[in-house]
Amino acid sequence: MLIKLQPDQVGLLWDMIRFAIVDACGVPKELQQDFTNKMLGQLMSGLAQCWIGYELDDKGDKKIHFIVTTKVVGDDLYGLRTLVLSTLHGFRFISNKLIDEAISKFEEYARANKCGIMTAESSSRSAGEFLLKHGFEEHRVAYRRFVH
Repeated sequence: MLIKLQPDQVGLLWDMIRFAIVDACGVPKELQQDFTNKMLGQLMSGLAQCWIGYELDDKGDKKIHFIVTTKVVGDDLYGLRTLVLSTLHGFRFISNKLIDEAISKFEEYARANKCGIMTAESSSRSAGEFLLKHGFEEHRVAYRRFVH
């Protein structure tokens, strides 16, 4: 199952979400505090969203399989709104059923927010392979350098 946390629920899972953000985004240690504080502010204000993918184990307990953060951004130049999927972080094996459900819900959310495109950001090669297998195409490669 995939659920979108409400802003007031983010604090309940913040340690796990923060770990996923830092790991998935590859933020240098000296910038992590500021980066995660800004992300927390966006999640708690509703400017960004946090999604939790989970399945029930044999005992009926919820086991979190992945966390994804999203943000709807507008493009004034081209007039195209985009749903950006970032912080793609998996904690354990993700079934095809859960992947299909997640992609469908993200598309539904994108349509509801009048987005014409979904993009995904990840520093993980396995996440990139996952995205390519599920209808995403490599659009361009970005390079970055943190300024200290």
